[in-house]
Amino acid sequence: MMLKTTSLEAPEPGPHLLITGGVHGDEFEPMAAIRQLIASPSLKLLRGKLTLVPVVNEPAFLRGHRAGPDDQDLARTCPGDPNGSTTEQIAHALTQLIQAADYYIDLHTGGTTLQVLPMAGYVMHPDSKILDQPLTCQSSGAPIIVCPDDHSPWHGMLMFLPSTRNTWGELNVILPASKPTLRDV
Repeated sequence: MMLKTTSLEAPEPGPHLLITGGVHGDEFEPMAAIRQLIASPSLKLLRGKLTLVPVVNEPAFLRGHRAGPDDQDLARTCPGDPNGSTTEQIAHALTQLIQAADYYIDLHTGGTTLQVLPMAGYVMHPDSKILDQPLTCQSSGAPIIVCPDDHSPWHGMLMFLPSTRNTWGELNVILPASKPTLRDV
């Protein structure tokens, strides 16, 4: 399965940034934002590569639902299976894109059923050479910063995909998993 992507490469070499939207089919704002970015005549790269995927989960988008016809949540299906269900195949294709990128931003909203406060999330990484993710998240301006640990109920979601090339991690807007708790929101 191939995902519909738009890629731009600068004349100068540099890092590869992947930005995705539409992991959940009812989260329309990230899809629109990425499409606006693609259509922007002022978009220019100075160095590196930018890959944009406005709608990762097309079957879910066509239904206007969080999940596709197989009712699997794509964010909890990665790394997927190239021979599995439609969602598992999409998850596998997305995993391939993530593994080819140096940086990954996955945009989310609450979709049509959830209310989500603005936040940025990151995962801890055992490699001390990885950039300071909390500072990167703070620079996003998000009022809530989330760092789920291995014991979090969010562990195993898309944001925990291992990548052999990632040198930073992933900025991911999701429901809070730790401070503040869901009871605080």
